[in-house]
Amino acid sequence: MKVLVTGGSRGLGEHIARAFAARGDEVVVGCRVHEDKARALAEELGGSWVRFDVRDRDAVRQAIEPLDVDVLVNNAGLTHQGFFAMDDGPTWDEVVATNLLGPANCARAVVRGMLARGSGAIVNVGSVVSERTLPGHSAYAAAKSGLTSLTKSLAMELGGRGVRVNAVIPGVLDVGMGQRMPPRLKTRLLEHIPVGRVGTGHEVAAAVLFLTDATYIHGQCLVVDGGLSL
Repeated sequence: MKVLVTGGSRGLGEHIARAFAARGDEVVVGCRVHEDKARALAEELGGSWVRFDVRDRDAVRQAIEPLDVDVLVNNAGLTHQGFFAMDDGPTWDEVVATNLLGPANCARAVVRGMLARGSGAIVNVGSVVSERTLPGHSAYAAAKSGLTSLTKSLAMELGGRGVRVNAVIPGVLDVGMGQRMPPRLKTRLLEHIPVGRVGTGHEVAAAVLFLTDATYIHGQCLVVDGGLSL
């Protein structure tokens, strides 16, 4: 299979890209900024890379449509911490555009090809903030909650034509945004994680692969958070 992982050059996206490559899939590493990392990873994995901004609908279409991917993993994301009343509009809009409009743009760019072939899979990467939000994360929480709804809506529309749509909902991880989380906040969250530790990129990548392969799972949001959202 040919798999496109957006935001695939580092963090969780890199773990997901490596997991697909390890089982023999052809991986396309999507990036917006880190071209050198995307190129190096693609060469290491024997795949390819492509640069585009998920917020730019035309750029997404031009970059993705010719790829004819079998699997799209909408992993690219952006967060910003700031209280709503003190936040400026452009920053809020940027977070929502990246985390909600971006996945929609990418899905739109691949879905027609998938429908024509009668097969395909889309896995959206959400966040536990859609289940258990935090102060100062209104834009991120709103966007990721919207992504959950988008996942279910697309599943209703596409399931009868061979295209499956699911999502993973990671909790606090040892990669990506989890690495940049303030230590005090991470410590506070750990008190509410029943398994007593943060998750790994490998564990979330395994969930993504599972949803790709599980042909009778459709329209679901698989929470991978160690019980944080309970």
